[in-house]
Amino acid sequence: MPFVTARCPQCGGELKLDDQKESGFCMHCGSKILVQEAINAVRIDNSHMVNTWLKMGDSAFEARNIAEAYDYYTRVIEVQPENYEAIYKKAKAAGWQSTLIDMRFQEATHGFAQAINLAPENEKEELRNKISDDVKNLALAIIALRMQRFDDWPDKEETIEFVNDFYSIQESTIILEAMGGFEIKNFSEELASEIYTYIKKTYELKIQPEYLGEENRPFEYEWKEYINRLICCVTILKTLLELDISDEKKIQYYKILIFLENEALNSCSWDYEFTDFGKRWHKEYVLSESAKNLRRINISKYNKEIVALEKNIQKTKEAARLEKDKKRKKEAKKRFDQYWDVNKERKNQLLEKKGKLLNQIQDLEKEKEKLSSNLISDRENIISERNKLNGIKESLGLFKIKEKRSLQEDIDKLNNQLESISSEIEKIQSPFLDKITKLNNKIKDIDDELTKPR
Repeated sequence: MPFVTARCPQCGGELKLDDQKESGFCMHCGSKILVQEAINAVRIDNSHMVNTWLKMGDSAFEARNIAEAYDYYTRVIEVQPENYEAIYKKAKAAGWQSTLIDMRFQEATHGFAQAINLAPENEKEELRNKISDDVKNLALAIIALRMQRFDDWPDKEETIEFVNDFYSIQESTIILEAMGGFEIKNFSEELASEIYTYIKKTYELKIQPEYLGEENRPFEYEWKEYINRLICCVTILKTLLELDISDEKKIQYYKILIFLENEALNSCSWDYEFTDFGKRWHKEYVLSESAKNLRRINISKYNKEIVALEKNIQKTKEAARLEKDKKRKKEAKKRFDQYWDVNKERKNQLLEKKGKLLNQIQDLEKEKEKLSSNLISDRENIISERNKLNGIKESLGLFKIKEKRSLQEDIDKLNNQLESISSEIEKIQSPFLDKITKLNNKIKDIDDELTKPR
């Protein structure tokens, strides 16, 4: 006799009804119940349990019982399918149950996007900030798992698995950003830095030591394994260059790629033979010329990329400097204009004072010219006469010594007159020039006050 769970529509009491019967009675209030109607339309209203399940899920999550937390959040969603808080927390719990065999990052990001879309408008921004941190932490944790695996077995199979997980994380994150209407800041930068650190550590602590061995003379097997491992490291590092990262980071990654390619170029295997003088070592295997040329081409390509990136960095810095300077000037002008808007009366007083000083200078210039104009005219006539005599003197032949001497005497007389007149002009103009200089200094002080930064 099958029973179904229902709730009395009269008193809300929980019931077990025989689905083979047409009707029954509530054991709590005695009301008659139509069984089929209850089966078709009545579900247990567990809404009163939602807050309890959320709290129990949170407690389980904090205790690192992630699967248990996931189940509690699932119960909430079964009762309230649009409960964005439960959807968000379930997605987070799903992500943290990821393993290398079952990576649930995509499930997590899908749930995050759904939670954002269901959240009230006034809570979306806070939720986006939480999800940004969650996505970073989840991605870094999954990458850490994968890189620890690569550290144990840095081979082609693990490299392929890493690349697949890497692209899956990237794709899921891009979809989340598009669906959630936001950008996870510094995500690519932090992800790339973490991967770079793991690769560097794996090379320094495992790949290189296992290649060199105790005697720094690897045999054929160690050498071939070293070359394959270098290829794996290069493959992983190249994926980082596809990320939206800074030019400085890209240069750093290109430099490590150049280092690894050079390591391959300079690598070899060793063998030995015993002679009368003891063990004699000799190089055995090296890369073929075609393999070497391929790596040289890669190194050249990486160096060109570095040069281009460095130019772009300088261009960006210069643009930033110009923009900063432009902004600084704009702000300075704004402060300047605001200051004189407040101090209009003082500005007008300074301009009026400057105008009076300019008029005084103009009057002094006129007086100066008036008193010295006749002497200046005489000086110009003497200069003209002297230039004329100098021209005649220069035109005389080499043997016209007497004529030249006579002309020079006349020229000397004119020079004496010129010196006397110039002295007289200076004597007249000097007092005026002193006064004009003092007035110009006052004008300069006013201009400095009117134009200095505020």
